[in-house]
Amino acid sequence: KEMLLAAAADTEKAFGWVKDAPVRREAEWSLACALLERRMADSALAVLRPLMQAVPHTAEWGYRALKAADALAGIQQFESARDYYNLADSIFSENRLDEARLTTLGQLMALEMTIPQAAETAVAALNALQEKLKSEARGAQLLRSMAQVHQGILYRGLGKAQDAESCFRKALEQGTPAEFSVPEA
Repeated sequence: KEMLLAAAADTEKAFGWVKDAPVRREAEWSLACALLERRMADSALAVLRPLMQAVPHTAEWGYRALKAADALAGIQQFESARDYYNLADSIFSENRLDEARLTTLGQLMALEMTIPQAAETAVAALNALQEKLKSEARGAQLLRSMAQVHQGILYRGLGKAQDAESCFRKALEQGTPAEFSVPEA
């Protein structure tokens, strides 16, 4: 444990001897993962922040950003998790990986719908997510619909019945997938 913490505290000292940039990034990534597995969020973030700023925006690093976001969410580092979901979304968008992007936005939406935060903050976050979900792909439509339903619930809790009704109507306009529809009698 002490060795991991010492390496995280000074990555230059720990990995400065590694001259090949991809090899060094792999070593730093492995260190960050080990720290996340041990729930050492502060030390993991000290390694992740500069690492993720230096990596190429390839699909591989998009998936790694997503993995980091999931791990951070799992240890209740919600703000940092949000940052890494957004980074993964950006990388997947750059690489035109639509399915991975939808998965990432779905994870980010789940985070926004479940973390402790003010209802107004959650509504704003869900609005921002819907802006990212402009695609007409079925997955994007379903995510927009889910966001609108949750916003409706939040508005209902805030006593804003008209806003809630508007959200529920928008959700219904997205359509209901066949697997969720009620069969006719």
